[in-house]
Amino acid sequence: MNTRNTPEASLPIHAFDVPGSDEIARVAPSVGSGEFPLTRPREWPNPRLAIRPGGNVTAFEHIILLLSFIYALALTHLLSSTAALIRAGSRVRFSWLHAGWMANALIVIVANWISFFGLKNAPVWNVATIVFVLAMAVTNYLQAALVCIEVPEEGLVDMVAFHETQARRYTSAVIASLIMGLVANIVFGGIFNISEYVRQNLVVGPMLVAAIVATIWTKGRMNAIALIAILILWGIYFTELQSSLS
Repeated sequence: MNTRNTPEASLPIHAFDVPGSDEIARVAPSVGSGEFPLTRPREWPNPRLAIRPGGNVTAFEHIILLLSFIYALALTHLLSSTAALIRAGSRVRFSWLHAGWMANALIVIVANWISFFGLKNAPVWNVATIVFVLAMAVTNYLQAALVCIEVPEEGLVDMVAFHETQARRYTSAVIASLIMGLVANIVFGGIFNISEYVRQNLVVGPMLVAAIVATIWTKGRMNAIALIAILILWGIYFTELQSSLS
């Protein structure tokens, strides 16, 4: 059946509202001209699907994708544990100290996640760098997972007893996270000339001292003072030492 003389066949291809019609029109002005290619062009531009011109993924994006899963799991632990405690309601023997360390775990995750953005322009990611940032993410995950209390379906949920027996484990993980953050700020701040990282150690150092104090004295006033000091230092960190992302 010959369709060359039908009205539909003589319509320019760009008259149809289809994605990429401009590209098709340049390749084949009309079906009736007999110039329409039988095969699809090898390159079919679609800017909506491209991350950037060329569709390439940077090393930073490739690495941060893996780290994002680890941080998402850490946040899931904290949020799930918080929701379970809320559901338990009157069965919970509440501890402000334990709740404070849970809040600190959340802040550590957010602070480290934001800080990774400073490495977006790093030209090269060698194996040592990748292993180090992966170890940082794992350490952050552990300090979040260890501070979360199991909430049974029935019975008392004793946050006070949990803090007394488990505090040294999760404050030790906080120490590990802060040490790695301290080292990362020195190394990456020097290699990539990120002055903000170096300045952040003005509060990360004192946080480390406070975390050590909290690990030595897991109960009572000293633990509370150390926790309050860390939370105050986080306030200084975000208001004075963490710039806006751009």
